Amino acid sequence: MAKITYEDRARLFDPLDRDRDLDERQLRVIRSARLSGLRFKRRNSRQIKNLPPKIKRAIVGQNRAAISRQRAIVQAARRKAVASNKGSIQHESVDAQLMISRYRRSILLDGLVQGRDQKWKAFSKRLRTRKSQHIEIENFSFVDAPRRTMEALSRIAHAETECLQVSMDFLEERCLDVGPWLLLAIMRKDMAPVIEGAFMHQSLSKVISELKLDRSIGIMLNKTWPTPTPDVWAFPVEERRASGSTDDATPHLRPQTIEKVGTNMVKAINHWLKQCVEDQNLTVHGQKLILKIVGETLDNAERHSRPDLGTAADGEWMVSGFMARRNSEAGDQYLRCHLAFLSIGTSIADSIKDCPLEIAEKMGDYVSLHRSHLGRMKYADAHLRTVYALQDGVTRDERAFSEDRSGSGFGSILAFFKDLAGADGDKLDATLSIVSGNTCLRIPYDLAPEFLGVHGETRNIWLNESNDGKIPPHHDAVIELERRLNGTLITMAFNLDADYLKRTADAPD
Repeated sequence: MAKITYEDRARLFDPLDRDRDLDERQLRVIRSARLSGLRFKRRNSRQIKNLPPKIKRAIVGQNRAAISRQRAIVQAARRKAVASNKGSIQHESVDAQLMISRYRRSILLDGLVQGRDQKWKAFSKRLRTRKSQHIEIENFSFVDAPRRTMEALSRIAHAETECLQVSMDFLEERCLDVGPWLLLAIMRKDMAPVIEGAFMHQSLSKVISELKLDRSIGIMLNKTWPTPTPDVWAFPVEERRASGSTDDATPHLRPQTIEKVGTNMVKAINHWLKQCVEDQNLTVHGQKLILKIVGETLDNAERHSRPDLGTAADGEWMVSGFMARRNSEAGDQYLRCHLAFLSIGTSIADSIKDCPLEIAEKMGDYVSLHRSHLGRMKYADAHLRTVYALQDGVTRDERAFSEDRSGSGFGSILAFFKDLAGADGDKLDATLSIVSGNTCLRIPYDLAPEFLGVHGETRNIWLNESNDGKIPPHHDAVIELERRLNGTLITMAFNLDADYLKRTADAPD
């Protein structure tokens, strides 16, 4: 946000001669509009020194438009402030930034609200009804409750189209899954500022703060934590700017953010392991595996998530995770880990439609073989295409397929999940979920196949006990979502088991 100095505030808050007859309520509205207008101008203006004449002329035009918009913001607020109270709508409690909000197209929000462009109401209409909504959110987790979680996100998206104010209560004491919080952060970028606040327990708010998500979500948190000792170890949000927003003519020549994300994730997980077992670190194989996961997952997000833009490598992604110390009902302490990868754009099922003919034919045979086993699911074909796309060697990239260097990213993610999430005895509690389009694939630890680590081995992930493509996926593994995620979320939750980590530390890579 553009910085506002003390001198700026003194100047903006000094009433003009024509405003001296206004009461304090009316002056508050105008002051707020002046601040909003100044911030808008500074965000959208650029310096023109030392620029070529052609570029300078374009920037001058942009700066003039920003100044014009700044004036319009203040003038609109003044007209409303000086209007007669009789028969008019009281709006002093409505933020000026909200008053100037307009509909913004959003891939994510438009998927959650069908026909959003038609349902979105201008704020002049909302002022007449002053509709507000309070949303209670429980089981906010794609690991535990994918349908309920998607419905909660949809309620928030629907409220943004028609409400003047929205408040939320998150009822869990703990963060159950980082995945839906990444989605909420992306949603907020394109939402009008209707969310006036949210209640959450201190344990949950601590996690959101440590992940650096509170600003993205637009929620002010009380940061007085009850626990003086560290009990949350965060891998704060890493993200790539919105699709289509790059102004760099040579984005591939810049230092790659993906490499930095991979290095940071290795450091974070090593730190987590040391909290569980002293001097424990990822093996060289484990470090390479994480770098491979981050590299392939985020590269795929950039290259394949936005084919509609006609721009190579321009997809948007977000990554985050954390480990927290928890207490079981029996009073025992354990360490719970969460990681999530999010890309916005085309779903897996839609993206894989453009695959090479040989892959398309085999995928069609798989869909035909198992369609009837998914009962009356409306999106059965898309669910099965999503499962098929997880297999090694499956890609939409014709060149990669012809050069036999395609489709191993998800196998690496699953191998990582199996390596870290294992446990001895009855302590196993690990699940990985993939959400894309109207599909959720929920993979508990015992349904994830073991990979032998043989070089060149084809890793299949058929989501059944036999890991056999001729057998349909387990009925609990495929969940149909009524609301659509335009993109792909991979999110996982697991415990670190000290006994298991010690036993497997010296196992061959």
